[in-house]
Amino acid sequence: MFYNYPDHTLVYWRNEQSGQLPNAVKKLFSNSSNFNQEDADLIRGYLKHWTSFQGHSFPKEEDRQALLNQLDQAKSIKDFNQITKQLLTYAIDPF
Repeated sequence: MFYNYPDHTLVYWRNEQSGQLPNAVKKLFSNSSNFNQEDADLIRGYLKHWTSFQGHSFPKEEDRQALLNQLDQAKSIKDFNQITKQLLTYAIDPF
């Protein structure tokens, strides 16, 4: 995974070093018509990193897996916004 660090820490999007993820996040939150497949891939990887992090607890492991499955299918700004709202219900705020 793009965001899998050896010390198993979470990486916040603003601290990502390439500059690509911050640009994708800005497009996501501005509902940019320029949001493309590369942006979707970056957001998906980032949200999967946050969802997979074992420090986050879910009532049931199936809840985590359901979100990961939704992320595998997510393609649009609307999809990612819906998943982010679901993460917030588990007190997970990746943005």
